[in-house]
Order: sequence, then structure tokens, then C-alpha cells
Amino acid sequence: MIIPMLYKEKIKLKQMSFVISYLYDFFYAFHIDELNNK
Repeated sequence: MIIPMLYKEKIKLKQMSFVISYLYDFFYAFHIDELNNK
């Protein structure tokens, strides 16, 4: 079946975007802290 495959890919993409946005927020906050410490 091709439908479950597409569904899995969709979930994978969602998780990937979640992880990427999480990492982006983390590094952004870290960078702001670094700038404030100077």
C-alpha cells in the first residue's frame, strides 16, 4: 500500500521540522546570551 508510506513520510517530515525549529530556537537563544555577555 502506498498510503501508509506517504503517511509515514509526512510524520517524519513533521518531526524533522520540529527538531529543526527546536535546534534553531536553542542556538538563537544561546547566541543572544553570548552577545549579552560581551
